[in-house]
Amino acid sequence: MFNPSVELAAYLIYWSAPGSSVADKGWMTVRFVLKRLMDCTVMDMHELSNYLIFNELMEPRAAELVEQTGYSLVDVQRKLVELAMTVVETNVTQWGQGYHALPLTFVQRPDSFLCAVFGNLVDQNLNFYAEQVDEDGLWPVTWEWDAYPQEFAIARRYWQGIIALERYRILQAFGWLPLL
Repeated sequence: MFNPSVELAAYLIYWSAPGSSVADKGWMTVRFVLKRLMDCTVMDMHELSNYLIFNELMEPRAAELVEQTGYSLVDVQRKLVELAMTVVETNVTQWGQGYHALPLTFVQRPDSFLCAVFGNLVDQNLNFYAEQVDEDGLWPVTWEWDAYPQEFAIARRYWQGIIALERYRILQAFGWLPLL
């Protein structure tokens, strides 16, 4: 797996000068991670998230991506769509049950290339988030650490804050904040 290596390599490339030794190190890793991506049939949601950030960071370096790896952003996106379709829980009745990737796990903005792929599920996910928020502006944590109940009682509160920040950012990007 290349979690978080694919994302870190993309940051090296994004923030370094083309042709620099730092960029070269990033490209060396990217060649490996793209081989993994193109050969992969199943990927967990965390690694897939790293690849999606890689995709965003490579947009300004799209021509260099082809030169360095032989793959275009279209090639990468096509594969990411294929993998995202296998990871996202599309059964809306399961969304509040356990730990799943939902459409908005990967569709962070309306202009995302994945937004059209998930179509109506994006709107349903936005509705789901709006319905789940409590009076304190927080969302429930839908998983537990059975082996560590005392630690999870503390961690749950931290996770609620992380989830709130992430969901408010997504809802704002889609213009939904005034509806809450």
